[in-house]
Amino acid sequence: MTTEQIINLIGQAVGFVAIAVAFLSFQVKNKNGILAIQALANFIWAIHFYMIGAMAGCILNLVGAVRNVIFAMRDKYKWLGGVWLPTV
Repeated sequence: MTTEQIINLIGQAVGFVAIAVAFLSFQVKNKNGILAIQALANFIWAIHFYMIGAMAGCILNLVGAVRNVIFAMRDKYKWLGGVWLPTV
């Protein structure tokens, strides 16, 4: 096997981990917990897409992870709930 094929296989395994983490987020009972675990899942998806060479998927999942973190923290930090929030 070539190095590229090995990285692709590891990337696919990372994708399975991302699916498991995403499913786990639906077992959490509070909003911030769901958003935090989904942010983690998005970050793992970003790693998966990076490893298989899909940069658009990687960037979109990183944006989604940042969005989830912002929404999870906007109750604690009121400045995150401003008018600009829909642009994220």
